[in-house]
Amino acid sequence: MAHPDDGVEHVVIHPHPGHGVTVGVYLLADHLRSAEETAARLCRRAVAEIGPLPGWQVGRSEVPLLAPYGLDGLID
Repeated sequence: MAHPDDGVEHVVIHPHPGHGVTVGVYLLADHLRSAEETAARLCRRAVAEIGPLPGWQVGRSEVPLLAPYGLDGLID
């Protein structure tokens, strides 16, 4: 699903029975916002193109817990 210019390094899926899944997308990007937008675009593409995923939707795309690691300065 990813194209070479998307910068994807790794993808991991964490299932939460009865509550959906969390998809971790590790990618290279110049800015946090760009990384979040790319991850959301890839997830929407996967939901639309890979079957069967009826009823699935992308809820949100965000990088959690930056401040505890001193990385909150990366937010543009």
